[in-house]
Amino acid sequence: MPFLLERRRKRRTISVLSRSSSRIWPVRLVLGQGRIEGDFPGRSTGIGRRGVSSRYAAGKYRPIGVAVLEMKKKVGPVGTRHAVTLALALWFAAGCSPGIGAQQDAFVPLVRSMADRLNTADQVALSKWDTGQPVYDGQREAQVIANAATMASEYGLTAEDAINIFSDQVEANKEVQYALLNNWRRQGDAPATPRQSLAGVIRPILDKLQASIMQNLQSVAPLRSIADCHALVASAVGQVAEQASLDVLHRAALDRAVARICVKS
Repeated sequence: MPFLLERRRKRRTISVLSRSSSRIWPVRLVLGQGRIEGDFPGRSTGIGRRGVSSRYAAGKYRPIGVAVLEMKKKVGPVGTRHAVTLALALWFAAGCSPGIGAQQDAFVPLVRSMADRLNTADQVALSKWDTGQPVYDGQREAQVIANAATMASEYGLTAEDAINIFSDQVEANKEVQYALLNNWRRQGDAPATPRQSLAGVIRPILDKLQASIMQNLQSVAPLRSIADCHALVASAVGQVAEQASLDVLHRAALDRAVARICVKS
């Protein structure tokens, strides 16, 4: 009988072993998207409606990993208990984990990498103060965004998505710079913080963080279109802000940086 649950995106394959015939039946997983589907005999399947499927449908398990397990050939006889145990082990190896609890911190690494990028704004602002250069640097901004668009496909992202994300990083960084520069103007001077070279230190850090952000975007790709995405991202911002002891300015800028993490399905 057909086995079908709610559909969203990315398909992978795992296998379920028939209880009576010791036959492997391929089942397509939509990892992180809330769906498994396949056609196999209902009464003879080792994992049936009262097994994984009922718990999965109830939302107890939600795949969030990425794995491809394809076993389509007939195998020799194995015990039913061992067969079911193996199938369940493969299921969990494919990336299933407990519901929303497992997703709660999923965006934290991504938001942390964005916060790390944002922290460079202080040094950039000091450089602008010392040199008198304007915050806006159209050539540099265009270069950053173009590099992100070029790298996007390596991380399973579209160029448009990468452009949106890194445009937000640039704007958030500038918000901090503008605010700091105006504070120093009101105070009459900038702090005596040791300066770091933009070309020799800061920009290599930014380039490294660009790759980190894209890698983390790839890791949370299945969650970016779920209904709880905005709430999960907001929670991640709160966690990162608390852990890093961000002040009001940097926390507000971080909220700006994460603006387009979530996307419409």
